[in-house]
Amino acid sequence: LIRLDEQWHTLLLSNCENRSLKAMIGSLKTNLRRYEMAYMRDRQRVSASTEHHLKITRALSKDDLGTALQWLERNWM
Repeated sequence: LIRLDEQWHTLLLSNCENRSLKAMIGSLKTNLRRYEMAYMRDRQRVSASTEHHLKITRALSKDDLGTALQWLERNWM
């Protein structure tokens, strides 16, 4: 599951041209990996994260950046 989550976030950032931002996010993800492993042990949390990803993807497909950002923030909380 963690690998799929990492792939999803990598795809999300794939068009970002800001190298500094990408490096900062990558560093943050690396530092949070052990917490994420614990988080992913809870099926309800995995379900919520999956739902967030779907809502982010839907919002982005409609060019609704505000909604996508709201769901992305919830996903990282």
